[in-house]
Amino acid sequence: MKTEKSHSSRAGANVATYDEMEPAEALSAFLRSCGIEAHVQDERHLQRWWLMARPRAGLHVRVPQEQLPEADRHLDKPEAVPLLASAIRCPDCKSCQVQYPAITRKSILPALVAQAAVLFGMMEHQCYCERCQFTWPLKRLGDRSKGQPASVA
Repeated sequence: MKTEKSHSSRAGANVATYDEMEPAEALSAFLRSCGIEAHVQDERHLQRWWLMARPRAGLHVRVPQEQLPEADRHLDKPEAVPLLASAIRCPDCKSCQVQYPAITRKSILPALVAQAAVLFGMMEHQCYCERCQFTWPLKRLGDRSKGQPASVA
């Protein structure tokens, strides 16, 4: 079995997003036991210091892009259901592939413009679903990490 590595790159595909490290590591270990090169990417420092957001939904279980279809098949197994119970989910399509805040991490200019808009109160940080491209305000996230319905504010 492979050991957990620390990854700081955005390489690969996000299969699930969490608030807490323990369930993220458990899902990563499950996928590795299925032969998939999974790792946990921690974006909480990036959220706090670069994206100036309260760290939330900052732990991503990532797999190589070419292994995403296989990972999705394993995530449909009954053994994966309890591992996904505390994952942050899209309120529209129920996907666990969520980013917060919904600011690009690939280009600096759009991120700076969005950050200025947040700082001046012209917009608020939102969550973004990588599957269906739905965005929603954090206050609608509710207690998604505990599997309870989101409240609409």
